[in-house]
Amino acid sequence: MNRSLSANGSVLEVLNSRSFSLNREFLFSVGIIIFGFALLPFFPALSNLIAILCLILSLHGRAAIGFIFIAVVLFILSLGINAASYQQFLYHESDFTSYYNNFLTFDEWFKGDWFVYSGGVEVGLPFINFFLSFILDEKPYLFLVAHLLIQTGLLIFLAKLIKKKFGLSLFEFGVLLGFLFAFYKYLGMLNHMRQGYSSMFILIALYSSGKRKNAFIFIACLFHLSTLLVYPLANLIYISKNVKYKRCLVYLSIPAAFIFFFAFDFFGRLSSMDNFIMEKLLFTFKEREGYSVYISSVFYSFIKVVYLLPLFILNEFYSNKGSRKNLRLSMLAIIVPILSLSFLPSFISRLYEFVLVTSVGLLYFYFYMNCKAVGRLIARSVVFGFILTLNFRWFILDDSFYARYPLFSSEPFYYFDSLAEESSKVSRFDLPPLEDINK
Repeated sequence: MNRSLSANGSVLEVLNSRSFSLNREFLFSVGIIIFGFALLPFFPALSNLIAILCLILSLHGRAAIGFIFIAVVLFILSLGINAASYQQFLYHESDFTSYYNNFLTFDEWFKGDWFVYSGGVEVGLPFINFFLSFILDEKPYLFLVAHLLIQTGLLIFLAKLIKKKFGLSLFEFGVLLGFLFAFYKYLGMLNHMRQGYSSMFILIALYSSGKRKNAFIFIACLFHLSTLLVYPLANLIYISKNVKYKRCLVYLSIPAAFIFFFAFDFFGRLSSMDNFIMEKLLFTFKEREGYSVYISSVFYSFIKVVYLLPLFILNEFYSNKGSRKNLRLSMLAIIVPILSLSFLPSFISRLYEFVLVTSVGLLYFYFYMNCKAVGRLIARSVVFGFILTLNFRWFILDDSFYARYPLFSSEPFYYFDSLAEESSKVSRFDLPPLEDINK
């Protein structure tokens, strides 16, 4: 009898201690989220970092749903403020100016520039701009924030597809969102908006099945016809489980690069063929503006691949034996083709960047959740520190951000007036070239 009471008492003690631990974790996490919202009126960049870190350190159990939802709301609000701090209409290379001008054409119902991209085939972005014209006036930074909301919604939808496909728990879903948000290069998505939307739907198609997959591929084509090139490559790299195919991709990337390199003359001769497909091929492959363009493209691609360097090292020391080889091959299947084709001026910077950077986030997530128990704390701390460093560099140390209003202020919501700034149509090619601004 006494032994039974003693046993029951020990069980109660364990349950009470576990409950106290969970409550303490819950209260600490909620406190961090509240702190993030409290900072939002004064220091939105730091609020954005807090939202990402809260998602990566998501809660377990029933509280996870509400916690994830609140962290996502904080991320979206702070993201819009961060993005709107970047000065638009500075140089003529920025495609955002054209997208905003397209939006301004939809002022009388269906009247507007519907068929201006690729011979009228790419109507996806004008379609979104048409609907935004019903709720927005001539306010470019609110127009920018509206597109960010749509893109973030698509990113969350992508995460839900991945959750369903791989049977992730709510905790894992929250962590996945944290990694996707951490590597979300939204300025690139806004500058190359058509390619960005296309890439988003390509990723959604990759994790869909049946008729839905084909529908999403079709939608991606309506935003940018590069889908026909990017989707097969992305499918081979990220979805195909055939190791032989991935090895062939790695081995054949360099010979393929030589073929593309010596094909420049061929694409140059195609310049007499005046149609939108040839226009896209020429823009990607034909020699432009001297060899400095190719050198810049190689350097840009190298920087993107460097994101995988910490993961490559960590994988050799902290991955389980079964996943180490698979993750290594997946990384090589990204790195080798990217570096091999890095001399193509528009391939990485325009057509493939969002797919590449998002896939980097997915690989980090895979490692974070599957690293071996021995040394797990060290491995996760390194990944955590790397993400902190990246986002701190992007949001806080980059002079391009917070050019329109301060990084922080003692005046609450000091950025509101700037968000509502108005602008009529901007003549894109009257703006100075980027190289003049950088002098």
